[in-house]
Amino acid sequence: MRDFVPCFTIKPNGMGLPICRGIIKTHHGRLWTEAATGDGTVFKFTLAAAERVKFDDP
Repeated sequence: MRDFVPCFTIKPNGMGLPICRGIIKTHHGRLWTEAATGDGTVFKFTLAAAERVKFDDP
């Protein structure tokens, strides 16, 4: 599958999927595709859960 290959696009000046995947990977997540029911493609992603931050009251 060539969805996430940098510089592979059917659109002029298109780099959206590689950029999205890079951002998601930076946040310890994963991006993948699956075939949709019928025609099309479903894009799914996961992200790591953030830790809760406790702020002290001033």
